[in-house]
Amino acid sequence: MTAMLSVVEPMAPTLARQPFSNPDWLFEPKWDGFRATCFLQDGALRFVSGNRKSLTERFPDLQRSHTATTAILDGEIVALDQATKPERRALMAFAPAKVQATV
Repeated sequence: MTAMLSVVEPMAPTLARQPFSNPDWLFEPKWDGFRATCFLQDGALRFVSGNRKSLTERFPDLQRSHTATTAILDGEIVALDQATKPERRALMAFAPAKVQATV
């Protein structure tokens, strides 16, 4: 088995002056969450922020919501309100028993 990388830098967005379309570029919406890298190995999840701080303990529900065995994912952790819109305040105050939002 190959050892998993311990650090992967998240992709940083590039600001453009105007919208454009180009098949060589990928685009994603601004979610207003925590940019993080997820390391999944042997069933254990680890989340690391862009400044290399652990986010794993902050989101225990995400520990139970996967089916993969090995992966490295770069993405945004967001909380969505009942209308599926990003809810930054819910994410910042996230405590699983207190917040009624989908993470």
